[in-house]
Amino acid sequence: MVNYNDKFLDEIGPEQAWFLGLMASDGCVTQGGSASFSQSKDDGREMVQYVQHLLQHSGKLYEHQTASGNTHYTLYLPKSQLVARLADFGIVNRKTLIYDFPQNLDSKNLAPFI
Repeated sequence: MVNYNDKFLDEIGPEQAWFLGLMASDGCVTQGGSASFSQSKDDGREMVQYVQHLLQHSGKLYEHQTASGNTHYTLYLPKSQLVARLADFGIVNRKTLIYDFPQNLDSKNLAPFI
């Protein structure tokens, strides 16, 4: 069983805003209510590991080889309060074509989000 801090988004500060921006740009929310985040190459692995640390995520970091020979690193977030909270910031299933900039972010958290 994967454990992580599903209360991470209860209060939004700079780290939470950064995470939300990352999920808005590169995250994925499934129809079933789980989420994932992927990046490639060594820099991407370090970023995914940082998110894993930030969320106190006890699960495995998955590695996938792409056709071009790059390695993708993925962190899976099972359905939780945190994943449900992503929707408050427009991060939902199939967000690519419908995403709007969140209006509920404090001005002090706009820079980390972006």
